[in-house]
Amino acid sequence: RALNVEGLFRARGNMSRIHAIKQKYDKGEANPLSNCRDPFVVAGVLKLYLVSLPEPLLTHRLYEDFIATQRIQNSTRRTQALKDLLPHLPAESWLVLRAVLQLLCQVAHAQPSQHSSNHRESLAALFSP
Repeated sequence: RALNVEGLFRARGNMSRIHAIKQKYDKGEANPLSNCRDPFVVAGVLKLYLVSLPEPLLTHRLYEDFIATQRIQNSTRRTQALKDLLPHLPAESWLVLRAVLQLLCQVAHAQPSQHSSNHRESLAALFSP
């Protein structure tokens, strides 16, 4: 499975293939990733999609509020502050964010040799605002 490939989101996929797949998506082609077997290209398409969004998933309007949650020392309160912000996201952003977070959890758990806080922090840093 591709989830346990080391450096899945850190390593760079073939940029020409990534952009070619993005163009197929932009043209409305159904499932342009169906024949792609390179996990780094698939990861690259996801990263390109996220940076190409006209509005970030956490939105410009809520950005400072999300950043402020990270200054909360108490982890229970920090988690609650994050949960309190989520209903204010547009529905589309919440759906994509939820899917990305589920994927990142799967990647973090699929790599047992890297099951450390450093690995999880690295994943978080790659996708942080």
